Amino acid sequence: MTTVSFKLPAADLKRIPAKNRDKFLRAAVREKLERQEGRWKPKTAFGRKLLALSNKYKGKRLDAAAITDEIRQRRGGFS
Repeated sequence: MTTVSFKLPAADLKRIPAKNRDKFLRAAVREKLERQEGRWKPKTAFGRKLLALSNKYKGKRLDAAAITDEIRQRRGGFS
């Protein structure tokens, strides 16, 4: 384990329980890192649904020409 030191505004420090402050800060850092790595787990059914939709369509981004073609196809071949 490595010791890390950083400055924190006094108002924020007062909001963190003094009894388990180190545990709280480690958990906060861990949660932030998990979100950045894409391993964030939603806690509600709606959040899980949104995450599933996001994962389903990730990487299927269309350029302008592909969007125009998609619109044309959905309109039955008319622009």
